[in-house]
Amino acid sequence: MVTVQDERQLLSCPRPLRDVLTIMLDSGLRNGEVIRMRSEHINWEGAFYFNPKGKTRKARRPVPLSERVITLLRNIQQEQLGQREGWVFPSKKSASGHIELSGIEHMFQKDRS
Repeated sequence: MVTVQDERQLLSCPRPLRDVLTIMLDSGLRNGEVIRMRSEHINWEGAFYFNPKGKTRKARRPVPLSERVITLLRNIQQEQLGQREGWVFPSKKSASGHIELSGIEHMFQKDRS
C-alpha cells in the first residue's frame, strides 16, 4: 500500500518519470503498459484507456482513468501540439518510437540516490 507520504515522495521526481508513476498509481497499469500508451486508445468522454496488449490475455482491457490522469494526458497531448495519434511518451532516440523501460528505470534509480 502506498501512503500519502510515499506518493508525495515518489511524485517529486522529474518528468516523464513523474507522469509514468502518476498513471501507474491511479490506473493500476504496469510500467511497460504505461510507456506503450497511444493517444488513439484514450477514450476522453468515457475516461478510460483501452490497453490493447500486455503481459497476459486479460491485459487487453479498458482501464478507468482518474480525473488527475485525464488532466495529465490532456496536458501531454497539448504539449505534443494536439497530436491525436501516436505515443503518449514518444522518443526520437528509441527504435520503438516510445521511451524505453530501461530509461525510466535509470531515472528512478538516479532520483532515489
